[in-house]
Amino acid sequence: MQKVIKGFLARRVVEKMRDEELEFLGIVKKPQNPNDPKSDLYRMNKHREEMREKQKDTEKEYQETLGSLKDELMEKWEDPLKEKMMRERRIWISEFMERNEFGKIPDTVKDFYEKDKLKIPPTAEEIEMMQKIAEAKKKEKGKGKKKKKQLTEKEKFAKENPRNGPTETVVKMQKEIEKHT
Repeated sequence: MQKVIKGFLARRVVEKMRDEELEFLGIVKKPQNPNDPKSDLYRMNKHREEMREKQKDTEKEYQETLGSLKDELMEKWEDPLKEKMMRERRIWISEFMERNEFGKIPDTVKDFYEKDKLKIPPTAEEIEMMQKIAEAKKKEKGKGKKKKKQLTEKEKFAKENPRNGPTETVVKMQKEIEKHT
């Protein structure tokens, strides 16, 4: 029993000496009391609390300013924005009615928001221009033609016999599955 206690005490002394040596060498810092105003840990915690308070105050100020700016902008720009949006909608409605020969009014406002997604059919001039461009491209391709590459047997077979529907093995597997279910 005495050996166990002596070993325990010796290990405690060695551990304390090791900690002191590491402190002396600067590898480990001294443990600091967070309540001591002279310690770095105390100052760090104090600074952290100050920064949190400052952050809360700044956030509060930001929210107040944001609210007041929204109010100011709405006072200044609300009427011109409404007028502009109404003008856009009126123009769209008149164009819609002209396209439909004044036969009907748009069913929903949803069509207004999707108007930019719709593709306007090209005019006769645009169609003619696209045809000319396509012809010019064909001519360029015709001038620069080279000999066709010879197809391998596999490619010829694949070209002559395109796959249609499931293969025979898949059909057999399906039949077997149906038998067992």
